Amino acid sequence: MTLAMKRVSAIIQKEWKDSSKNPVLLLTAVIPVIFAFLFRSEQSVGASVLTMPMNMALSITGAFVQAMMVAEEKEKHTLRVLMLSPAKPIEVLLGKSAISAIMTVSAVILSILIANTPSINLVSFLLLLIPNIVMYLALGTLIGLMSRTSMETSFLGMPLLLIFLMGPMFGALLNSEAVNIAIGYLPTEQMAAACDILWNGGSLTDIWSHIGVTFIWAVASVLLCIIVYRAKRYDA
Repeated sequence: MTLAMKRVSAIIQKEWKDSSKNPVLLLTAVIPVIFAFLFRSEQSVGASVLTMPMNMALSITGAFVQAMMVAEEKEKHTLRVLMLSPAKPIEVLLGKSAISAIMTVSAVILSILIANTPSINLVSFLLLLIPNIVMYLALGTLIGLMSRTSMETSFLGMPLLLIFLMGPMFGALLNSEAVNIAIGYLPTEQMAAACDILWNGGSLTDIWSHIGVTFIWAVASVLLCIIVYRAKRYDA
């Protein structure tokens, strides 16, 4: 095992021990699974409703759990020590995201099963899901870095959650074509549009544009996260 892998492994083990002792963190991870019971699918509803369970699992578990884990490190004054250690930023970010990633994947799978979401091609779904997970984990890390306490993550992250999950509702209320176009590029809407295509017999080639948009979101989120991480390195 290389030195980099040992560092990442050590961070993951620490994150696992910390997260398993935090009931608030575990409850937050379970919330999307509980809400999935309210979204048991009916074939007559739209794609936005059908994909709501998995979008909630991604945004709540992926972003908020990650944000709380990072912010908790700041409260304990251990994040700065980690930042100033020999571990590279990418090693720290990978190590701190691993547990959240596992929780997010578990929440997505359970939410889909509980909500009885229509079956979908596994390869296509994975290619759509992976950039979403990366994006939400990066946004969660960003929220955590910018929060002073774990409680503050809810305040900073709530606008993101409302826009991503309730975007179509806002668009309908504002009745603006420009707003509707912008909302269409949200990752949640891209997920809904891609899944709708696949549920109606489409193939992987039919959703490449949706995967591409989500991939751009993921790259932008990771880059912004790294920039903020470096900026916060000496004042975490």
